[in-house]
Amino acid sequence: MKLKIIKLLLLLLIISITASSQEKIVYITRTGEKYHLEHCSSLRRSKIKITLSEAIKKGYEPCKRCNP
Repeated sequence: MKLKIIKLLLLLLIISITASSQEKIVYITRTGEKYHLEHCSSLRRSKIKITLSEAIKKGYEPCKRCNP
């Protein structure tokens, strides 16, 4: 019984680590200062894929329309 619980906890830990390593993708534009979700109406001509952490690191702020 204890072994099953330990195995289950290890499995949950592995799943948690894997999920946190997959970064959320957002989009920026060539000239804008905000990051957006893929289908935001603010993204018209340019749409550059970037991770959320990278967008924040570069000083981009969240769009108020799509609220990523």
